[in-house]
Amino acid sequence: MQLGNVSGADIFTQHSPFRTARGTGVYGGHVRWRGPGARAETARLSRLDAVRPRAYAALSEVERARLATLSDAAADEVLLGRWLLRSLAAEAVPGAEPQDVVVEATCPACGREHGRPTLPGLGLLGSIAHAGGLVVAAVARRDAWSAVGIDTEPVGAQGLGEAELLRWTEREAIGKALGVGIVEHVALDPAAGRPDDAARPDGWRLERLATPGHLTTLALR
Repeated sequence: MQLGNVSGADIFTQHSPFRTARGTGVYGGHVRWRGPGARAETARLSRLDAVRPRAYAALSEVERARLATLSDAAADEVLLGRWLLRSLAAEAVPGAEPQDVVVEATCPACGREHGRPTLPGLGLLGSIAHAGGLVVAAVARRDAWSAVGIDTEPVGAQGLGEAELLRWTEREAIGKALGVGIVEHVALDPAAGRPDDAARPDGWRLERLATPGHLTTLALR
C-alpha cells in the first residue's frame, strides 16, 4: 500500500484505536497509553525477536545503513523503536500496515540518520527513546498537538532519586519534543511536588507511563 498525503480529516477515523478514551493498559509485557489525538507504546527489547524480520524489512536503505554502523545492542534498540513508531503511525491510517510507513530522521546539523524522527505525509508527529532495555515511542496528530516527545530512564539512573529522575525525564521529553537537549528553563521546582498533568507550565501536558523499573514521561503541547 502506498501512503500519500493524509489530511487530518482522513486519519483517526472511527475505525482507529486513537479514538478510544484516555487510559493506560498493559498488554503482553508492554504498556500502551492512549489519549485525545495521541498514543504511546513501550516494549522490552526481548519483544524484538517476535517481530525482527518484519521490522527489518520495513526499514529504508538509509535506516539499514545506519544500523550497520551500530553495535548489536544499539541496533536492536533502534530497530524496535522504529517498529513501534511505524506500528503506532499505521494505526492512524485505515488499512495501512507498519511497513507502509516512511520514517525519516535526518539530523539538521550533520545530515546523518540520527535526528528527531518524522513521518512525512501522514499529518503526525513522532518521538522515540530507549534506555536500560526498554524502548518507547509516541505519535500525535498535528491538528491536535504542535509537539510530542517521550523519554525513559531506568530507576536509579544518573544517581538520582525517583522524584529527581522523574523531573529529568520530563525535561528530556520536552527537549525531544522541541528538537533540542534537556530544557533547563522548564519550571519544575523539586520542592513544589508534581503539579497536575493537565496544567503544566507553558502549556505542556506531561503524562507518566506505568513502566516497572523505569520512569517514562510523555510530553505534549
